[in-house]
Amino acid sequence: MLARLARFEPRLLHPIQPRGEQAQTDMVMLKARHALVSSRTKLINAVRGLLKSFAIRTEPCATECFHKRVRALNPENLRGALFRLLETIERLTADIRAYDKAIEQLREERYASEMELLRSIPGIGALTSLCFDVGGAGAD
Repeated sequence: MLARLARFEPRLLHPIQPRGEQAQTDMVMLKARHALVSSRTKLINAVRGLLKSFAIRTEPCATECFHKRVRALNPENLRGALFRLLETIERLTADIRAYDKAIEQLREERYASEMELLRSIPGIGALTSLCFDVGGAGAD
């Protein structure tokens, strides 16, 4: 096999099936959501680190309620400094929820039949199955 690869046999190359325009557009929605989730994670970690420098530890909680939990325990001298960060985390959480609704709607409208098999696997939800389906060549 290595000798065949070294000789560069064209028959070893499989034709590439590019995604259609609709599948690329749908994939942008998934990537945009991922960017928001990454940003929120970095901001949450920054807030945790800033609070930790004042010997304030946050209890483990869901990311959706992190901003509420920190506001409740945030000391007066840090409120001004952390206010904008917590507002941004709250806004990102709302935006991520909006993307989740749009992704679920997209799944139901365009990819419901293709995703049936993937959704039958325990632990595979709409987001993961949509990533596989939209990312695949047969999405359009």
